[in-house]
Amino acid sequence: MQQERKPKVSVCVITYNQEKYIRQCLQSIVDQETDFDFEVVVGDDCSTDGTQAIIQEFADKYPALIRTIFQEKNTGGTKNYLDVHGAALGEYIAHVDGDDYCLPGKLKRQVEILDNNPKIAIAGHLVKVEGAATKDYYRTSHLPRIGNTATLVEFGSYFAHSSKMYRATASSTLGFDYECIDFFWYIEHSRFGDIYLDDHYYGVYRHHQTGISKLKKYKNVIMNSLDRAYDRAIELGVDVYLVERARYKRRCAQAINDLILRDYNSYKEMIIFPFAHLKYVRFRHILLRIVGIISPSLARFILLVRMKLFTCFRQMIHLFK
Repeated sequence: MQQERKPKVSVCVITYNQEKYIRQCLQSIVDQETDFDFEVVVGDDCSTDGTQAIIQEFADKYPALIRTIFQEKNTGGTKNYLDVHGAALGEYIAHVDGDDYCLPGKLKRQVEILDNNPKIAIAGHLVKVEGAATKDYYRTSHLPRIGNTATLVEFGSYFAHSSKMYRATASSTLGFDYECIDFFWYIEHSRFGDIYLDDHYYGVYRHHQTGISKLKKYKNVIMNSLDRAYDRAIELGVDVYLVERARYKRRCAQAINDLILRDYNSYKEMIIFPFAHLKYVRFRHILLRIVGIISPSLARFILLVRMKLFTCFRQMIHLFK
């Protein structure tokens, strides 16, 4: 459908096989109350369930608001992302994953932030979490209200992808022949300005086992994309020491997760580092490598005992509060 108007905001929704969630996602967007025009661009990556039918239902009901991109074959998350974000017409672009949803006031608040702060390229906010013990996504007490590329490297993805709104002038829709995750896009978009983190809740993130970050087959995709993002940060001038420390911190975290899942081959890959990189590695990583060489199962046992003791200690503190 040809769009003649120039919306202030394009809300880009990426989805694949999310028939359980896409209705609430789209409804939460069309219900946003604003004093400006916005559009919704929904890209479905050739879902095999009822997702497309629900999207079409919304497009028929809101023809002036919703545009659809139905991929004819499964193209992968990155291609779908680039197609949808590349079709956006708005001055600002908001990203929402099809299994998440918005809370009232989101679009109006983020437009206000970007309108009043020309040096801000990305605006994020807190989100509530459904389906996990933690009910919010990062507390902001230890995070800077204003950040940049170096902040992303230091803290990682410290705001949810579905909370992001960025200037269209910061858009990167060049062709990629590899899969990218949200952290890579954060780094790319941060080239054009600062990051604003709002400490109010304007969205809900769903934590479930069918999300891409929870699927074991995507682990290599995620790790490779992280490495590309760290390499890109160095290209953009972030201090090499900061970047490499962050890279090995992330590899150590993945090694711990591999231990818990008994994926010992991946664990061994994650804990390896050249001697020249010793200055970037934390003591925990060194310990995991030493014990892991002797016996990965022993390393797992020690880790689980430590986690159990830590949980008990936290419970005791809670009782005496």
